[in-house]
Amino acid sequence: MSDKRGAQGSRREWTRPPAPPIRYYLWQRWADMRAGKRDGKALLQPASFVPDASAGNAAQPIVDTPATRLLYELYRQAVAVEGMEQVARWSLLASERTSAIAELANASDRLHDDDQVLAEVEKGPDYERITLGEKDRPEEVHRARRQREFEEARQISRRARRDACQNLAKADAIIKQNQVSQDSLQCVSELREQRIHAHYERRAATYWRSFVQASPNEKAKELCEKFRPGLPGERMRLSAPMPSPKRATP
Repeated sequence: MSDKRGAQGSRREWTRPPAPPIRYYLWQRWADMRAGKRDGKALLQPASFVPDASAGNAAQPIVDTPATRLLYELYRQAVAVEGMEQVARWSLLASERTSAIAELANASDRLHDDDQVLAEVEKGPDYERITLGEKDRPEEVHRARRQREFEEARQISRRARRDACQNLAKADAIIKQNQVSQDSLQCVSELREQRIHAHYERRAATYWRSFVQASPNEKAKELCEKFRPGLPGERMRLSAPMPSPKRATP
């Protein structure tokens, strides 16, 4: 009963609704606008950050100022915090998978042994074997006893093999479900990183808009042609892939 509840709890864990959107609070918007207006009026000359072109980013450089670098560091910290939570979930999945793989190996060994025992039993009763108490008994008696012993041994062997098959199938099902959970967690990790990145990109865009608006007209046009808003740093990734285990089949 507890296993069933645990399995249901695991499914709820990895299929729960996405986390709520990251709020862009008014005080954050005000701080970004204020920083942009301050730097624009000060005629701050931005540096440029060129992202990795292989990642499919636009060729236009990203504006790089102390304010946007601060936003990038906040982005990195937010992803790191999310990453620690994901690592904890990865650890639970890894522990579950390790146990399931060990049980799969044990069940496979037991099934192999049970197959050998059953094959030996299925050869049929040994009518030539006569125990000490059967020497003076009619042949029909000891043959009937050998037949009864054979039926009992075959029933026990078949039951043992059936149990081994069930244990093997159960361990295999746990590993399959674990792989589904792993894939779901990987998808969730990527989506959460995208959400965090989009939030700080939005803040950088607010900053840059105020920066340009506070700059002289001729300067503003030059800035718009030269730079684009964004985070001056490479994207981070939330991923901890686990290899898919090989499965044995009964």
